Amino acid sequence: MIRQTLLFSFETLMQYDESTRLFQVLSNIDVTPVLSKLDRPAGKSGPKGYSAEAMLCALIAQRLCGIPTIVKLVERLRTDPRFRYDCGFAFLGTTPSSATFSRFFQTITNLELAQDLFEKQVEQAQREQLISSDSIA
Repeated sequence: MIRQTLLFSFETLMQYDESTRLFQVLSNIDVTPVLSKLDRPAGKSGPKGYSAEAMLCALIAQRLCGIPTIVKLVERLRTDPRFRYDCGFAFLGTTPSSATFSRFFQTITNLELAQDLFEKQVEQAQREQLISSDSIA
């Protein structure tokens, strides 16, 4: 039974297609301006090997998917390989802890990077005529 479950899970992962809405949204958000303002370069991982880009995408996905807390986000990343992959983490392996996400979020907040990211995304959406200035709250 366990072997069949593992084989099914592996086959499901191998058939993954990158057409999920979350993947499409996250892959179209340019997070490089935010990452460039962090202490480490965009491609460099943290002390435990977690990508700053993947962590930022996970925080964005948390809001997009209505995940209420960082604890719930960590649980979703731990138990949902597709969600984990959409955010930029490997299918298999560990994901950041709640404490790691909290410190990362605090850094972004202190540097006011979240506001910068939001403003740039709104500007891009307006240029591409996805939203109008009337719909911005």
